[in-house]
Amino acid sequence: MFMENTLTALTSTPTSLRMERMALTIDRRGINAIPVAALRELGFQAVSAGSSRIVAEVLADPCAPPVARERAFGIVATVLAGPRDRAPKAAPCSPQAA
Repeated sequence: MFMENTLTALTSTPTSLRMERMALTIDRRGINAIPVAALRELGFQAVSAGSSRIVAEVLADPCAPPVARERAFGIVATVLAGPRDRAPKAAPCSPQAA
């Protein structure tokens, strides 16, 4: 049943709730509890949203160390959660008197 729910959740753009459920599963059971196909699809969506292709590949690579895949999930989740530019805007420079 879990696999079915995960795959169904990833057939459309992931919502905050779906990402939270995946994160909870990873926390409780580890990254290997999420099917590789679901992580691969999540990676495709993240690349489309501006994430690094390398991060997406690590996420879906069952041979990569679990900690690397979990960190990749965090990066992907951040990209899919909102705008890429979260840094505060700098104040415009004012010309200095000579």
